[in-house]
Amino acid sequence: DTVPVVNFPIKNAINPIAATIKHDYTGTAVATQLANPNTQYATTFLQPMAGLKNKIAFPYLGKFASEIGKVAINKAELVIDLSSGSDVIPYGAAPRLALYRYDIAERRQNLPDNNPGSQTVAGDPRAVSPQIFGGYYNSVTRQYIFAVTAYVQDLMDGKTKDYGTFLAPTPINEFSIFPSVSTAARSVISFMGSMYFR
Repeated sequence: DTVPVVNFPIKNAINPIAATIKHDYTGTAVATQLANPNTQYATTFLQPMAGLKNKIAFPYLGKFASEIGKVAINKAELVIDLSSGSDVIPYGAAPRLALYRYDIAERRQNLPDNNPGSQTVAGDPRAVSPQIFGGYYNSVTRQYIFAVTAYVQDLMDGKTKDYGTFLAPTPINEFSIFPSVSTAARSVISFMGSMYFR
């Protein structure tokens, strides 16, 4: 078997270059999901290059905290399974996913577990290294795992309100909360019963 490869050499010494990426989901399961965003689906799609992201919610965390009371979270992981048969050649799974949240103004923000800050912006002291935060595809288990201990603690304590938490493909060597145009690998993930905390 051979996989077709197409090269588009762009050589420019003087003039500016522009590119456009357009996605056409006509007649696909993606089109159905986009037309019915409030419906839960067993299988969803993640596509980079300004394509598709998934919004996930944790409505039961607030209820759990109100019924049980104050709880200290020792460790929380979000585990996401790849849909069976969706990673066959030439369509490999995205090597890494981003997990981020919206603030009240719907601006993308890192989760506290992935917010080390920078030279000019203070981060969260509970932030972990990118390798521990995760989001990398494990081809053996066919899973993505995120360490979300601080985020879950903040949600349960009411310190953070969930205005939207999102999954999207990101380049393997650079975590980005913004749409990636440097990777084309997509993932088909299964949610019902296979996305869970542990």
